[in-house]
Amino acid sequence: MPIRVLIADDHAVFRSGLRALLEKESDIEVVAETGDGFATIEAACREDVDVLLLDISMPKLPGPRVAEAVLKKRPHLAIVVLTMHEDEYYLQELFKIGARAFILKKSTGTELLQAVRAASRGEQ
Repeated sequence: MPIRVLIADDHAVFRSGLRALLEKESDIEVVAETGDGFATIEAACREDVDVLLLDISMPKLPGPRVAEAVLKKRPHLAIVVLTMHEDEYYLQELFKIGARAFILKKSTGTELLQAVRAASRGEQ
């Protein structure tokens, strides 16, 4: 059964690129995309997803607040934070909240795929 992924990022072109990268993999399926914090919470609770790929800088509600809200309703959902922010503060805050992986947007596709797979297995 494939790893079911929800992509949450406010940049549509970036989401499309992520979808294309992920869907080339036979063991990964993108089930939904969202562009703001509230829509992400709704989709994460409505859709059957294993991994939430979450941007920190989201309109309407920032990524850390989205992660808190989603994990209250779906505590076992794997969250992989995908961001341009290299600040250690974000890393520490999101791991405290319950994120399983923290990937910079300048990382390679291979690193992102490794993070998605590891998070889906419950690894941090």
